[in-house]
Amino acid sequence: MTDYDVLRVFCAPNGGYGNELGVVREGSVLPDRQDRQDLAAKLGFGETVFVGAPPPAGGDGGTPPPPPPPAPPPGGGGGRARAAKGD
Repeated sequence: MTDYDVLRVFCAPNGGYGNELGVVREGSVLPDRQDRQDLAAKLGFGETVFVGAPPPAGGDGGTPPPPPPPAPPPGGGGGRARAAKGD
């Protein structure tokens, strides 16, 4: 079995509530993604982090792209269409 630590995260100031987080400090010992998923399922935490493991295929998650520009106000396009048509 691979060694792991359990951290309590998102706790109240008094230490109550929160969630348990599994941390495998030597994640490089499990280079195969399926092996990491199997261990995470066996541990049963909501989240498990593998420190030093290779990034998943297709990228490392990184920063998400910026959001699209806001939509125009409703009705603006319709008024221009009617004006262009001569209504």
